[in-house]
Amino acid sequence: MNRRGALELSMQSIIIFVLAIIVMSSLVVAVRTILNKVSPEQIEETVGSQQVPFKAASYDQPLTIGTSGNQLTLKTTDTKKVGFDFYNTGTEDITPGTKVEFSISACTDSSTPSITFGSYLIDKTIPPGETLDGGVVLVKSSGVQRGSYTCLVQATVGDLELTRTVIFTVK
Repeated sequence: MNRRGALELSMQSIIIFVLAIIVMSSLVVAVRTILNKVSPEQIEETVGSQQVPFKAASYDQPLTIGTSGNQLTLKTTDTKKVGFDFYNTGTEDITPGTKVEFSISACTDSSTPSITFGSYLIDKTIPPGETLDGGVVLVKSSGVQRGSYTCLVQATVGDLELTRTVIFTVK
């Protein structure tokens, strides 16, 4: 009698195990199907649309970078999204499609660290005396030595050139 009970218990265990494998396989197939329907572009749109904090620009501070306006903290090798803003100090509208390009120069220790900014494409008209209301740019550091670098950052927006002293802290 004990042998028959043990045999039935063993058969039940095998059936439950097989059913569990079938259910798990179905779940894996369902998840893969769902993930394959999401394109990398959709993922980038979702990630790219997230707000990145920035300090608002003004007439007195026409270019701000980061949340403090003039300080960024990076790792020795890093890529991060940084919020920025600028004030149109020119006399003409800045039109959609205008590119904002950044460059670094005149660092206090006479060596320019290997830090680069991406560019930003303006998507709205910015009249004179108005601000962008925040943009996002990628900042990349490549093998920069730890320390603090005070550099002049220039943003070129069409014919408009804006400069700001920025302190880069590399940890």
